[in-house]
Amino acid sequence: MNNAIITCPECEFSKKEIMPSNQCIVFYECE
Repeated sequence: MNNAIITCPECEFSKKEIMPSNQCIVFYECE
């Protein structure tokens, strides 16, 4: 397993999740 960085460009929030592959995921729903 590798780490994937999940980021939100709206609020610049980011966190690391464990994913099957290295990738950067962008999402627009911030909490």
